Amino acid sequence: MGGVQKTTDFLDKSTWTLATILIVLILLSSLSFSGSLSDANSKIINEKDAKEAAAPKTVTPAPVTPGKPAEGTKK
Repeated sequence: MGGVQKTTDFLDKSTWTLATILIVLILLSSLSFSGSLSDANSKIINEKDAKEAAAPKTVTPAPVTPGKPAEGTKK
């Protein structure tokens, strides 16, 4: 029955090791995105950008001026 105990110990140690590594990687990635541990400016979209996205700008087409018909066309 010693094999079962060794397997349990290995799974317990590897689970804690992998969980610790995962938490460290999450903290490092959080630091790399924000540059600090503060959560003050963690919004993805600023309020200004949200307002611009909510009200898209309209483009007015230039007025069409009638010109001479192209040669070879019939009226």
